[in-house]
Amino acid sequence: YQSVATLATARDYSAPVDWVLVRSIALSEFNAAAEKARTDLLLNFGLAGVAFLALLVLAWRVGSSARLEAALARQAELAEANKSLSDFLQSIADGQPTAVAVVDRDMTIYFANRKMADLAQKDRDALSAARLDQCFDDKTGSLLRAGASGAAVGEQSLMDVRLPGPSAEKIWRTNFLPLTVERPGLTSPALVVMTDITDLEAAHARSAGTLRQLVSTLTLVIEARDPWSRHHSSRVVDVALAIGKELQLDPIALETLEISGLLVNLGKAFVPASILTKTGKLTDDELAQVHEAMNLGVTLLSEVQFRGPVGPSLAQLREHYDGSGQPDGRKGEDILITARVLAVANAFVAMVAARAHRPTLGFDKAIDALNDGAGRLYDRAVIATLVQIIENKGGRQQWAHFTDPVEEDSILPEEVSTLD
Repeated sequence: YQSVATLATARDYSAPVDWVLVRSIALSEFNAAAEKARTDLLLNFGLAGVAFLALLVLAWRVGSSARLEAALARQAELAEANKSLSDFLQSIADGQPTAVAVVDRDMTIYFANRKMADLAQKDRDALSAARLDQCFDDKTGSLLRAGASGAAVGEQSLMDVRLPGPSAEKIWRTNFLPLTVERPGLTSPALVVMTDITDLEAAHARSAGTLRQLVSTLTLVIEARDPWSRHHSSRVVDVALAIGKELQLDPIALETLEISGLLVNLGKAFVPASILTKTGKLTDDELAQVHEAMNLGVTLLSEVQFRGPVGPSLAQLREHYDGSGQPDGRKGEDILITARVLAVANAFVAMVAARAHRPTLGFDKAIDALNDGAGRLYDRAVIATLVQIIENKGGRQQWAHFTDPVEEDSILPEEVSTLD
């Protein structure tokens, strides 16, 4: 039995002889039935477990399939709803008279309505993933890229672009609006809105033309009553526009300077002719009439609608940079830039103009007088700009005729001339 697990039993038989019955059996044989029963039991339990797991998996699969089917149905419903909403929004966008597109930083188009496709002269589907700037000529494309660059850093921009139309060139006011939406592949998006303002600009041009004719008529009336103002207004306009352009003022401000300059002496239309032609010193009452007339001119202009602040610019003409002026004591940059430019241009033209009672002061003395009032009466930066134009940009030669002697025999009182 070496190396063999063995079970042995013994029994004593004392008769008829003293025998001991010994029986042995291998342990594996002895335990075979029990091992078989245990193995069968484990196998049955294993099969039962596998069956149970199979039932669980089957139930899970059935449940998952039902949930997946429900999710797919829900997704289909949402997709259909999104498509309906997208089609609805697209139809609204297509019905707009404005051209609309969404572009990213590099001008790639992610959305465009039918009007934008018409402007680009492309099929709307062909615009998808195309570059908006490449749909137009180089000049227009450059302007559009500049707008997209500004929108990429959160800046709204507005520009006018000119595009060929069916019969004539059209003007499209283009607005770039930064968007904050997040979408994969969409970097720094911007909404581009292009509106046809051709008719509006034409109407404005007609209105502006009518207004300019009215202003010119008023200027002629003033010049007829005051010969010393015959060229004053137009000269103020020349100087003011030169300063405004050098300061890079916007078109509205330049238009304001032009109209305000022409109307700078409007109040003289209400000054009695006897005062305008008086050669002696004005009395306090006469001087009060002059100031009242000048204020009346400003009041009348306040009722006229201009694109820019023409009325306020003229109303602030007598304000001083240090706050000591009239009528409101405005100070520094609280005074409109158009009023500050007009004040310098008006004073310069008045000083270099020759009068019957005195010759011209000349450019140099006029500049000295302006510098004496810099920071007190006038904006120092505006004076420096005028000097730059006179000395370095041909102003002295261009405006040399301002100093020509006058031919009129009438003498304009000094009190009135200082209001020019």
